[in-house]
Amino acid sequence: EVSFEELVHHVVPRVRRKLRDLQRRTLHELFKEGDEDGSGRLSISEAVNALHRLGTYPGQELVEDAIFDVVPSSRKELTTLEGDLIMSRDLLDFEQFCKLVALLQERTECDRIERFDQIVEMQGLDSGMQSLWEHDLVDLWESFHRFCDESRVVRSKQAVAIARELG
Repeated sequence: EVSFEELVHHVVPRVRRKLRDLQRRTLHELFKEGDEDGSGRLSISEAVNALHRLGTYPGQELVEDAIFDVVPSSRKELTTLEGDLIMSRDLLDFEQFCKLVALLQERTECDRIERFDQIVEMQGLDSGMQSLWEHDLVDLWESFHRFCDESRVVRSKQAVAIARELG
């Protein structure tokens, strides 16, 4: 038996520490694998590849903006006279990479919440439907729109494929 006080002061903090440690080890492995030239720093290209191995596929603009927030001086360092980005220049150390991952996770979650709210408003979903779909609505919307035709409907086989895709 565990009291609420024990849960709050001991159990949950211990579990959170262990999860943070596990995530940090995973990120360190990804960082080492991603550091193709062994410099101890990741370029934008290397960081994007590491994020893909993590199973994260943020857009290029989102990654660039996050990198500029994590390393503000990088905007100058990575921009050519023509205004193009130098994707191969080593930039992020491990701590900055960890900050980048956390920032991208936060921004992705915020974007997902905004998309959820937009879909709810467009479809006029009541609170019961919102509760039912709170974790899957955005995925359902994206899957549906990958399969639907110009009349905004899917065939039976496509509906089954969407259901399979969502598990």
